[in-house]
Amino acid sequence: MNKIIINEVYPAPSEGSEWIELFNPTAETIVLENWTVFDQLSSPTCIFTFTTQEIKPNKFLVIELPSAKLNNSADGVTLKNSLGEIINEMQFSSSEAGMSWSRNQTGEFELTQPSKGAVNIFPSPSPSPSPQPSSSPSPSPTPSPSSPSTSPSPSPSASPETNQTTNEQTNSNQTQSPSTSPQPNPSPPTKPSLHYSLQQIYLGSNSATIQLPPPTQIFTHHEPPLLAILGVILGGLLLFLANSWIIYEKFWKNKNNS
Repeated sequence: MNKIIINEVYPAPSEGSEWIELFNPTAETIVLENWTVFDQLSSPTCIFTFTTQEIKPNKFLVIELPSAKLNNSADGVTLKNSLGEIINEMQFSSSEAGMSWSRNQTGEFELTQPSKGAVNIFPSPSPSPSPQPSSSPSPSPTPSPSSPSTSPSPSPSASPETNQTTNEQTNSNQTQSPSTSPQPNPSPPTKPSLHYSLQQIYLGSNSATIQLPPPTQIFTHHEPPLLAILGVILGGLLLFLANSWIIYEKFWKNKNNS
């Protein structure tokens, strides 16, 4: 018997018409002459009839239904050959607009994004986090019983004669020359570190160099401010005009009056 499977069903289109997708998993071309497609919850009713369509090996065939035939709440599709034998069938529950029922690898149908005339697309499952082993608290050490403290045995008291001999030896040791403690060796004086820049001055033909500190702010030169310069210029100009006016008053007026 020819093995054609129902691969995808689009019962609730958001736009366009309903369609049914068939797939030929065999290695030969199959001609669907006088084959029929039925929906299961309409008495059932034949919703499509093939004339001489064919499906090539490992290819898809999409059936565009002329009108709404499949129930969105729940329905099923049955494919029959020309002898009325059931080749393949499927059932689906409540559908969503714009979604299709697609056959997965196990033969079950899932509600996915439509993939008309192509391989079905299923969302990849998100990896579940692996449980981390819980660290068990380390057992607290059991305190060991403390051993009883042994009291020291009293030392025998020395006789008066022995004490007298010991005191004489101690006095004789104290009358000896006092012990001289070794004096620490004086540490050599440390040379002061000089912080100079890399500037050097060569003296004559000698190779000795003298490093100088960086010439930062040795000779400070302050530029006069612009306002001060302008004030000087304006003051000189006013002084020149005042002197010119005095000369004019004294010289030219007296000359004209004469």
